[in-house]
Amino acid sequence: MGSMEQIKQSFDSILSKFDENNNLSSDITSIKEIFQSILYSNEKYFAEPDFIHHCVFIFLRDWYLNLLEQWRHSVQLDNASCYAFETIPNLFIKMSNHISDKNVSILKQLIFHKSLLNELNMFFEEIASNGKYLQDPQIKSLDNIFRAIHRLEKRRR
Repeated sequence: MGSMEQIKQSFDSILSKFDENNNLSSDITSIKEIFQSILYSNEKYFAEPDFIHHCVFIFLRDWYLNLLEQWRHSVQLDNASCYAFETIPNLFIKMSNHISDKNVSILKQLIFHKSLLNELNMFFEEIASNGKYLQDPQIKSLDNIFRAIHRLEKRRR
């Protein structure tokens, strides 16, 4: 665990690896490095707008959206993708534990993203129409994204 600036520099370094070889999604070491940097950082950082406004969180949200689309279209996820699909929502729930007046708008922009919400809506429509996913073990990974959305929605009121 380091200072907020050290962790943000670590995020920059990890993202530069992705920019260089553009195949981070198959690099389990870099994937775990991202999540460990975030999940084991000081809890108080999640209340800081400068921390949660870092582009690594947008990168992870968009990556999660891509994985959700693949999963919904029955694409078999590799081990690294499964790990990310399960872990990114854990990050969202951790962030939603620290909602404050200072960071609520950033969290809403991150999580109430139109494409993500549309994809989740299609997921619900497929469950309602034919029960798809109900027996799929990956469905558990969606619980935390729904909890984070619920917490942000409660904050709106």
